[in-house]
Amino acid sequence: MKARTSITRLVFIFGMPLVLLTVLFFLVQNSSIQNYSNWSLVVSIDLLMTIPFIYFLSIRRTKIPKTTILLVILLGLLLGSFWLPEENQFYLAFFKQWVLPILEFLIFSWVAFKVWNFRKTFNSAKRIGADFYGVLYKVCSESFPRRIASLIATEIAVFYYGFLFWKKRAINPNEFTYHKNSGSLSLIGALLVIIGVETYVLHLMVSKWNESVAWALSVLSFYTIIQLFGFAKSMLDRPHKIAEGKLYLRYGIMNEAVITIGDIQSIALSSNELGNEEDFRRLSFLGSLEDHNVVIRLKNEQFLVGLYGTKKTYKTLSFFVDNKVEFKNRLEAHGC
Repeated sequence: MKARTSITRLVFIFGMPLVLLTVLFFLVQNSSIQNYSNWSLVVSIDLLMTIPFIYFLSIRRTKIPKTTILLVILLGLLLGSFWLPEENQFYLAFFKQWVLPILEFLIFSWVAFKVWNFRKTFNSAKRIGADFYGVLYKVCSESFPRRIASLIATEIAVFYYGFLFWKKRAINPNEFTYHKNSGSLSLIGALLVIIGVETYVLHLMVSKWNESVAWALSVLSFYTIIQLFGFAKSMLDRPHKIAEGKLYLRYGIMNEAVITIGDIQSIALSSNELGNEEDFRRLSFLGSLEDHNVVIRLKNEQFLVGLYGTKKTYKTLSFFVDNKVEFKNRLEAHGC
């Protein structure tokens, strides 16, 4: 009965705005409405204020993040740009130019404020294995839907690790690095050099045809370089960790797996190729380009969480640990 009530509530929450948008669409398509003065103002207010406010009233006592109101506003802005003739989009353009940037700034400021406060609490409590990305993702997931939270957390983390994170991290006894002997940083460094050279050459070639396209491609490549640099530095701050009966396997902010130690069937110190094994995944996002020296097999299927919240199932996972013998001993001491 409770599940049925929840489904009914969700249908109302998301169905009501859709119904109102549908009614508004048919009204806009009716040519007679254009005979009224300021009809575009009324439609713009409904799209950008009335419908988002009704949505807010329907979710205010639920666990749905209030920040999803911005998505409803953006949807109204997008639909209005298609529904209204270009000469009647004055109010939409005004909202887009002056109001929307303020809303975006307020939301990101709010998230930054929550991250700062939560991190202070997190550090003062001295919890095991505190790391910036873990705190950031937790805060974002409390404020946005999962997919959007992953996107925002990843983009902020790339900037943080790429430009703000320079202090050397102390490794605790229950943590294990994986970047010192694996060659992963060297591979990413080589990729950065290759992308940089190719960007320069491609820019020279494309600029002879179209200067704007050349610069667009160069900006995209430069952004890729920033991301890879942030990814590489995040590996220094996010080692593997054994804590509270769980194994936290990380590859920077690119991939992460959380495994209950009691669910581990076997752990082997092996570098053998396992490409043909069923339900097999590599922790490294570099795939077969990077070697592994530890293989864990699980009793039950689990999820490997990747960039932007993507998930892949696995029962066998390979990865690299700098001190693999100590890692295995510590796991076995915890009942593996």
